[in-house]
Amino acid sequence: MAVAVATGVNSTGAAPSTAVGGGGGVVPHLGAGGIKSVMSTLSQSPTAATSKADLELRKIIDAGVLRFNNSAVDGIKYLESAGVLDDDPAEIAEFLAKQENLDKHVIGEYLGKDNEFNIAVLNRFAQLFDYRDLPPDEALRLFMCRFAMPGEAQQVYRILERFSTYYAATCSSLNRDQVHILAYALIMLNVDAHNPQVTDKMTRDQFINNTMPEVSPGCTAEELGQMYDRVVAKEFRPDTTPQEL
Repeated sequence: MAVAVATGVNSTGAAPSTAVGGGGGVVPHLGAGGIKSVMSTLSQSPTAATSKADLELRKIIDAGVLRFNNSAVDGIKYLESAGVLDDDPAEIAEFLAKQENLDKHVIGEYLGKDNEFNIAVLNRFAQLFDYRDLPPDEALRLFMCRFAMPGEAQQVYRILERFSTYYAATCSSLNRDQVHILAYALIMLNVDAHNPQVTDKMTRDQFINNTMPEVSPGCTAEELGQMYDRVVAKEFRPDTTPQEL
């Protein structure tokens, strides 16, 4: 089943009054074709979804988004029970990557969970992005535009390990371990450069000298310097859309 994605979460923040089966009718479990046919309608303005079934589906997805932002597990279970999502890592990963108005911090915490299913979702999530022809920092920026990195070190490790695996598969000059080390260095640089509480900022030469021994010969000093310049000039932000990168 393809994921039904809606963009019209209520601006008031209140849960829609109609949940599954509300309004006098039960929303049937939609097959793959049904979800695909509704997706294009739901991605338009709310007024474009004119049929009762489309409006009902939009309300269900909006309610699921609101539940997700309080508890990722509860929101996903709600959408599964409504027949909008299947209990499938690939489908949930697509939902996390494409659904508007999901809390980026909640997405990050969900992706960082240390259990078999969440790790499977993270695997599929990391594969959804096209890293081809992107330098490591811009690939990492693209990956991180859909979630806020959680604070626990082990969660960061797992998330970056998956990113590194799939980025390295598209980059012949760096292996997975080198990408992993570089990704850590870039995140540390991002925090150093954009946290106002850090007064003793890392210099360009310091970043190059600290990182170069770990990534040579896959990256040159010139390339590391360019990465430094881009990260310092533009913070990694989870509220950035791919179109704004």
